[in-house]
Amino acid sequence: MIKHLIQLSLLLLLLSACSNSRLPTGCPPQCTETKLRQADLNGINLSGANMVGAILVEAQFHNANLANINFSGVNLSGANLSGANLSGANLSGANLQRANLSGAEVDGADFSGADLTQATLTGLNLTNVNFNAVILKRARLIGVKLWGAQLPGVQFQGADLRGANLVGANLSGAQLGDRASSQSGSKLAGADLRGINLSGADLSWCDVSGTNLRGAMLNGAVTYNTFFAGADLSQANFSEASLEHADFGGAILHGAKFINAKLIQVAFGGSDLYGVNFTQAAMKVVDIPSAPITVDMGGARYDSQTIWPEGFTPPDNTVAKVEETDEKPAQ
Repeated sequence: MIKHLIQLSLLLLLLSACSNSRLPTGCPPQCTETKLRQADLNGINLSGANMVGAILVEAQFHNANLANINFSGVNLSGANLSGANLSGANLSGANLQRANLSGAEVDGADFSGADLTQATLTGLNLTNVNFNAVILKRARLIGVKLWGAQLPGVQFQGADLRGANLVGANLSGAQLGDRASSQSGSKLAGADLRGINLSGADLSWCDVSGTNLRGAMLNGAVTYNTFFAGADLSQANFSEASLEHADFGGAILHGAKFINAKLIQVAFGGSDLYGVNFTQAAMKVVDIPSAPITVDMGGARYDSQTIWPEGFTPPDNTVAKVEETDEKPAQ
């Protein structure tokens, strides 16, 4: 019995040695050009290591210590980085397509220029991360924290941002959808987007239903087939935006601005338009001057502060707010 136990122990030591032998001499810290495709490195300590030029496709780094590691330009496609410590890591220009980073610690990490297409970052705190020029197409970003983040021009097409916190974030010029593809729209339902900057962003085919967009800047944004139903868009600015086939059904638009905006086949059914400014907004089919108004306002509510385009008369199926007066009832 004792002999068998000794043999088993020796076998385990041999297997462990074989596993560790995959790391070259001097690694860490110098691990450049190492080829560790599908390697099992779960729980390993590579803090501060230099991995530039390494091949780490589908490598396993679950719960590994990768703090301050240099993964710049490294191929980590399909890698499992769940629960890993990536604090201060350099992942600039890295290939992280389909990588799993759920539960990872990424404070101070640099992802600039990285490709995170179809990567999983669910629930991460990304407020102190460099995401400059990053690609996040079809990435899973459910419940992430990105308040105040600087993400101008970032590619989010098809990303899942449901329940994300993007309060005050800068996504000006960001690509959250593509008019040419109905599958390109990002999912933002239930996200907190208060004060977000989406100026010039493409929101085509996006689901923004039930989101909080109070005070959001959407100047010049493109919203083709965008679903805003039930969203809070109070004080939002859509000036000079292009809105085509957008749905604002049941949305709150108190004090929103649509100055010089272009609205074609837009639905406002059941929405609150109190104090909305439609000054010089184009609300007819382009190039067909005799065509009827194409904005559906059935059941929409407005008040004396709502400003309509010149010559526009609210349709009969809208509801004007009954204004309170100071007149006393007759005795």
